[in-house]
Amino acid sequence: MNSGSLLDLPASGRGMPPAGAVSVAEGVRRLACGEVVMLRADPGDPGRFDLVAAADRLTTIQTAFLVRHTSGFLQVALRDSRAETLQIPPVAPGADRLASQQCVGVDAAEGIGTGISAADRSRTIALLGSPATTRENLTRPGHVLPVRVAAHPRRHDSAAIALDLAERAGSIAAVFATVVSADPYASGLSDAEAARFAAEFGLTIISDSDLADVARLRTVTDSPARVPTPAMTTNP
Repeated sequence: MNSGSLLDLPASGRGMPPAGAVSVAEGVRRLACGEVVMLRADPGDPGRFDLVAAADRLTTIQTAFLVRHTSGFLQVALRDSRAETLQIPPVAPGADRLASQQCVGVDAAEGIGTGISAADRSRTIALLGSPATTRENLTRPGHVLPVRVAAHPRRHDSAAIALDLAERAGSIAAVFATVVSADPYASGLSDAEAARFAAEFGLTIISDSDLADVARLRTVTDSPARVPTPAMTTNP
């Protein structure tokens, strides 16, 4: 795990893990299986819930799901070093490297149309999640927004937490987007609406309190991986 991880965990094997850590372990297993999870990273922003997936495992159907149920603003969290390799600069470089930085948008250089469709964005996101991708495989500007994650980010940084979870699932990048309420006048999701949404689509919710529990562990338990839900993981 990266030395700046927000999920760095002390030694395990000292009794039963707290309930929140089990939720995180389940979320990581689901990400490894190619599923989507919900993340509530910041208790100071109670209405914000993000959908998170491992970038290299995202399907076109899942991309369409994210677009439909979120703001449609799909971001991909990457380590600073990876963004440097791909030559993806921040939109507004800043001296504060405790904060993640949004970058210039990118599209896949080949195999897409306008870049805005779910299929096109799925391809671009998959490229950002592949260690084989080079800067020549991407065009700028584009419709997918990379986010550079600092080496030592703030605790409630959604991009950093999403990336930490994806890295634990074996990926190098995480796609995330903020869920919008069915109420057009609401600024975010209530806890009740978030719970209903998660239940409807079979999603695990990982919260700040779960992440706090994880601080008492070091490794995710080696439980059998959950079988992906066909409705959420099958390509058309």
